[in-house]
Amino acid sequence: METKIDKLWQLFKQPSTHKGIIAIIGAIGIAINPANIAAIGAITTLAYGVYQIIRDEDKQIKSAK
Repeated sequence: METKIDKLWQLFKQPSTHKGIIAIIGAIGIAINPANIAAIGAITTLAYGVYQIIRDEDKQIKSAK
């Protein structure tokens, strides 16, 4: 039987959740300090790029089969 924590953990394993978290953190940063929009945008883009490099697509493809 799956618990709510198990379901939440499954959500956190999905790439779309990771991308969403990065976007939310960037939006919060812009709301807190709008004077640094360019820097916050650059950091958010950097975080997304690093995530894409580190992410193991082969593992995800194998687990989907």
